[in-house]
Amino acid sequence: MDEPQYIQFVQRKLNEKIDKLPVLEKPKSSEQPRAPKFLEKLKPITTHDGFSVVFQCKVEGYPRPQITWFRQTHIIKESIDFQMYYTEENVATLVISEVFPEDAGTFTCVAKNSAGFASSTAELTVEGPLSSHGSDRTHSISRKSLSRTSSLADILEGMPPVFAKKPKTQSVPEETDVTIDAVLAAIPEPDIKWYRNGKKVTTKENITISTTSENYIYTTTIKITKIKKKQEGRYKIVAKNSEGHATAEFTLRVRTSEKEAPEIVEPLQSTTIRKGETATLTTTIVGNPEPAIQWFKNDKPLEALSPRRNGDTYTVIIKDATTSDTGEYTVKANNSLGSAITSAFLTVQDNAEPPLFVKRFEEQNIPEKTPLILRAKVTGNPIPEVTWLLNNQPLESSERVRILYDLENIELTIKETNSELDSGIYKCVATNSMGRASHGAPVNVEVDTVKFTKKLQKSYKNFERETIELECETSHSVRTKWWYNGTEISGMDHRVVIHDGRTHKLIIKNVSKNDEGNYKCTVKNQKTETIVEVDQRKLEFVKKLQDLEITEKDNAILEVEITSDTADVVWLKDGVPITDIDDKFETEKDRGVRKLLIRSTSIHDEGEYSCQLVDEECKADVTVIELPPEIITPLQDKTVTKGEKAVFEIELSKGDALAKWYKDGKEIQFSEHIQLAIDGKTQKLKIYKSDRDDQGTYTCKVGKQSSSATLTVNIPSCEWIKPLPEETVVPINTDAEFEVELSKEDAEVTWWKKDTKIESSSRYTITKSKTYRKLVVHQVTMEDQYEYTCTVEKYSLKTSSKLKVGDRPSPPRGPLEVSGMTAQSFTIQWQPPENDGNSEILEYIIESKDMKLKRDFKKIGATKGSITDFAVSELKKDHGYKFKIYARNAVGISDPYCPDETVIAGSRINKFDDFVPSCIAPPSPPLNLTIKDLTSRSATLTWEPPENDGGSEITGYVIEKKLEFMPKWEKVYTLEAFTLEYTLENLKEKSDYIFRVYAENAIGLSAPAQTDVVQMRSLATVPSPPTPPLEIRTIGPNAIVVEWGIPESDGGAPLLGYNIAIKDTKKTMWMEIGKTPKGVQKFTIRDLQEDHEYLIRIFARNEIGLSGPLESDEPFKVLPSGDADQDDFREVTSEREPTSRSSETTTSWLRENSMDADIKSYAKGKLLRKDEYFFRIWCYATKLFK
Repeated sequence: MDEPQYIQFVQRKLNEKIDKLPVLEKPKSSEQPRAPKFLEKLKPITTHDGFSVVFQCKVEGYPRPQITWFRQTHIIKESIDFQMYYTEENVATLVISEVFPEDAGTFTCVAKNSAGFASSTAELTVEGPLSSHGSDRTHSISRKSLSRTSSLADILEGMPPVFAKKPKTQSVPEETDVTIDAVLAAIPEPDIKWYRNGKKVTTKENITISTTSENYIYTTTIKITKIKKKQEGRYKIVAKNSEGHATAEFTLRVRTSEKEAPEIVEPLQSTTIRKGETATLTTTIVGNPEPAIQWFKNDKPLEALSPRRNGDTYTVIIKDATTSDTGEYTVKANNSLGSAITSAFLTVQDNAEPPLFVKRFEEQNIPEKTPLILRAKVTGNPIPEVTWLLNNQPLESSERVRILYDLENIELTIKETNSELDSGIYKCVATNSMGRASHGAPVNVEVDTVKFTKKLQKSYKNFERETIELECETSHSVRTKWWYNGTEISGMDHRVVIHDGRTHKLIIKNVSKNDEGNYKCTVKNQKTETIVEVDQRKLEFVKKLQDLEITEKDNAILEVEITSDTADVVWLKDGVPITDIDDKFETEKDRGVRKLLIRSTSIHDEGEYSCQLVDEECKADVTVIELPPEIITPLQDKTVTKGEKAVFEIELSKGDALAKWYKDGKEIQFSEHIQLAIDGKTQKLKIYKSDRDDQGTYTCKVGKQSSSATLTVNIPSCEWIKPLPEETVVPINTDAEFEVELSKEDAEVTWWKKDTKIESSSRYTITKSKTYRKLVVHQVTMEDQYEYTCTVEKYSLKTSSKLKVGDRPSPPRGPLEVSGMTAQSFTIQWQPPENDGNSEILEYIIESKDMKLKRDFKKIGATKGSITDFAVSELKKDHGYKFKIYARNAVGISDPYCPDETVIAGSRINKFDDFVPSCIAPPSPPLNLTIKDLTSRSATLTWEPPENDGGSEITGYVIEKKLEFMPKWEKVYTLEAFTLEYTLENLKEKSDYIFRVYAENAIGLSAPAQTDVVQMRSLATVPSPPTPPLEIRTIGPNAIVVEWGIPESDGGAPLLGYNIAIKDTKKTMWMEIGKTPKGVQKFTIRDLQEDHEYLIRIFARNEIGLSGPLESDEPFKVLPSGDADQDDFREVTSEREPTSRSSETTTSWLRENSMDADIKSYAKGKLLRKDEYFFRIWCYATKLFK
């Protein structure tokens, strides 16, 4: 089918659909109906793949016209992809939220009422290559497979092949692989053949031809491996079905090293556009040596535009074209062997408009043998061509019929009408290069009497899914109406109305129980009636679910077909009904077909899906092939000034992707200076206080992809030696001083208050002394609380301080609490001051006084502002002590908090139980605290119980640690009373630590036993990998046992155990599934999927980290288990110890807790009151994802 034939086909089919559109509103008897008329018509649209477009028009008519939208020949159904609006002002709008290449074509808006119809048509052109959301991804399911194509199938009896994507001419190097595809739509399925230079091409040698389909959309592909020069030529695709045929042709050239003169492979094409539109002129030219290309307009060099090149294709794009762009465009190609030339005309029409009917005819009922006159008026530029149709058949001038058209006014006259020949729907169609418009109305040539000469049967009966045909005949050729239970039938659904002369038919296709009822056919005051009955078939599956393998992010469709059009099914995933029908899941009920759509699949969507129909059920497995992680937003070059923070940011497609960072090709070791922050899919590399040494190229590698950026650190010739502090706090009505020091004496500074420059005045004093610069704000008030800034514009330096007007804090508050008392020590605790004086508390100062000695209070220590407790030591037993506690902020020191209570050392104060005997005291310190084992990152402490338990049973031990130079101790762990050994892990390598251990009883904590300074200097490393062989044995349904040998070396640190990881060969991610303690080289893995292949890795671990893996040599396939291994399975599983993280047999922890590999949270219920629980999360991604 060529283009003119296809246009005629579309017009004929469209007219048939318009005739069948129902009229839902009849005019009132007192008002004259008016046929629809377009006041604003549709306009052509050119857009890019993936954009959104809006078609809009305005109509009038009475009764208010009904609006129907068509694309080519099928009705567009409203959905999330196609949104339709029809306002009270009769403005009709169609919004396509995301344009696909297959959307290109004609869109028609039809307005219809009881007086007639009108239509407006415009072309949608989609530019650019097929994107990932379009039909070139034949393995995925796009939106067209649901609402769009089902509507096409409902309405069209058949459709000839139509190409939605045609191959383009191209030039490729010899010995490369070439893949070319085309996309077309057709009903029924077409026969597709490929030809080269007129000879048929089939699959053989290095050529493979394949065709895939998705609901009436077909993709045909030719793949040529290592293409030869002899395989170039003119290729042609021919698609045929019972409705017609279509062809697509393109040229394929193969480049070699041989010399050849320029050749025009694809010439320029003449085109006509409207003013303001974009014109694209394209040609493909080959030659060796590469030809020089010149563009001309009207034989003059084209200088105003910049031609583009893509391989051997050359393009000129003219945006917002004007009439001055009209002309002949020529491309000349020259090389040493010859030349070639191609030309085409571009026509830019000013004020070009598609046809518009400004006057139209109305519905008429006239007596037989009287004249019929239909008049209309049309506008358009270029002047439209006009054709007439009667019942969708061309109507030509004859002795009876006269057609007049003076390029504006149109008139059709029939001198003497005949009911047999002249009744029907008359249409006038106007067409020009800008579009098409049509207008129509029914004409009834009435006879005095009409009777049914053949009536309907009394009843019709058939099974569901079959066809029922109702037929009657009349005495004259008239139009009849069909009714179902009192409602007029439009013929626009599965019920087709046919008027063939005196024969009248109603064909009900794919009948269901919903079609049962009373049917009648009427004409004038005559009618004939019948009853339709439908027998239901037994409910069963005609087509069951099939296993599906889908690529991640694609849409998946699960489909069944049942024997009923009305029965419902229930969808389940892993045995749980799917109730969350939203953006993720969508169901469709189309006659007997039931579909479940899974949008944008991920690994979480894997599982067993089932469909239930009464007592029947069918199942299928959905497997998602995981995509490797990708870089979404690459790194950007950064330039910072010395001392500033530099941040490199990268966005990945997956939050769990393993990324490695490098500087100048060397992997980065993270520290306090260089840190990595991960927030979902975004990773940030932060370089603090950047210096000259930090300059270089930084690279992030993710799988096979990488992104690099350069860091430049500007070293200023002048810099701050002493910048401003972040805050400056002074009392009210005092002077505030801001002082900076610079590395250059001649640097000129500027002072700012907020955004206002400060000049010397009675309020402000600015001084300069060698490298020092000072600003004094006199007698500050609350209104002076702003940010003050000092800048050096010459060197782009800036430092700021926020001024706060504050006061000394109020005193700390009571009550004074005492805990952990011994004969020589105890701990006191207090509350922060009620008012911090508008400045952060910097420290608390503690003074004490021995009440038995005649001495004044003396300072015994201080704590940071965030710490409100203090350990008082070196006391004398039975001596009473009083305390004063001060708070200090940036303004000054508060008045003291002076508790009234005198605390007596060793008085056995008990704050916890009034019924504990007075003889009970805290225990003495643990004995013989020593370092048992030491590595570069761990230390094992051992000790013995205290000499004295204080008269109460020891309840536990508390471990604390601190870096030697840090003032604050950090609690590490609380142990049971029977534990006398503990290993501290993940300590900082090459650091110096101090450890201490407290004993605890019912009264409180003992004094601590403390180690000397411990230097983390051991040279231990990770162990060597476990030794082969890695034995894998099936022991039950979907279960295996793996065994291995111990490592040859423990790396200088005790072996702690083994980690086990597994990977499905269809996925990219390794997943850790369990651990075993040292001494156990055996592990059971359950819940594997049959017919899946897995790889297994075993890691040995010590406190330093994980070894390299012992990996299975080849994938292990899980086969259906036989009866022979059931005893082994029962033996292994029945003897399994209670599950723990060190058990040698796994549990299905992922399934039991509804978790997956990228979990971010975990909940544990039924915890015991007053018990302590500790949770740990391990991550060994660096090792597992090698």
